[in-house]
Amino acid sequence: MKIVGLEEHYVTPEVITAWQGLDPQWQDPITRPSDDGEIERGLLSLGSERLAVMDDAGVDTQVLSLTTPGLWNLDTADAVALQTACNDRLAAAVADSPDRFQGFATLAVQNPEA
Repeated sequence: MKIVGLEEHYVTPEVITAWQGLDPQWQDPITRPSDDGEIERGLLSLGSERLAVMDDAGVDTQVLSLTTPGLWNLDTADAVALQTACNDRLAAAVADSPDRFQGFATLAVQNPEA
């Protein structure tokens, strides 16, 4: 039997930068960096570090999803630009380890046509 982790979160440096640039009223408290950076480092990893953690936990495959709050709190232009960057980075991780990673696309809901 295989163990599959569904909706395992990741983030990109570009998304973190966009979140940090928001006015405080639009910032989600969960996006504030931790003091030791361990959580952020884990979320940023889409390679050997994440695979090692999966191996230690006995997880065969992860289905990756951009962590909350995703792109919903960004302005439309930033969200549209970042959806492509996020999806490209996710696609590269899946291509590098197709037997270990799958992914949910990230969408800019502010502009569904994009």
